Amino acid sequence: IVALDKQANELGYHVRRWMYLYLINEPHTMDIMVGERGFLHTFKGLMTPIIKKGVKDLYKINPEKSGKSKERIDVLIDDIEAALLANGSDGKQGYLVGKQFSFADISVCAMAAPLFGIEGTPWVVPSHVVPPEPLEQYKQALLARPFGQYVMRVYASDRKARVDWRGQ
Repeated sequence: IVALDKQANELGYHVRRWMYLYLINEPHTMDIMVGERGFLHTFKGLMTPIIKKGVKDLYKINPEKSGKSKERIDVLIDDIEAALLANGSDGKQGYLVGKQFSFADISVCAMAAPLFGIEGTPWVVPSHVVPPEPLEQYKQALLARPFGQYVMRVYASDRKARVDWRGQ
């Protein structure tokens, strides 16, 4: 379980770096980051360029580094999917460890969620936004794999959130 948690954390870092290459300049991304109320929202016009620069610096966002992150995402997903299959899951049923939902599932699925834009998460893409082609193509490719089916199933059936990410 500890190894899967480490893989999930690494996956999350690389997912953010790769996706921010395409999304950091999207208004929807900034809306998520500044929130719907509070200090950042109050000073959104002032804070947006500061947040963008901070994220770009933190993740060292550039095409070369983001490309390396995409390669690492592929390897991590292959490894996690292999663990899923080794545990008897085909994506449509089963879990990463044992026969029931665990922290390993929570960790992996939470870090992968931005790749899927799952309803009820901050990563859902508004209907008026067209996702960048590389992100949409990757999402579709993952949905055809056991890993993608597993993440979507966990969010649909095991997450059991009573409210959405906004607390509603």
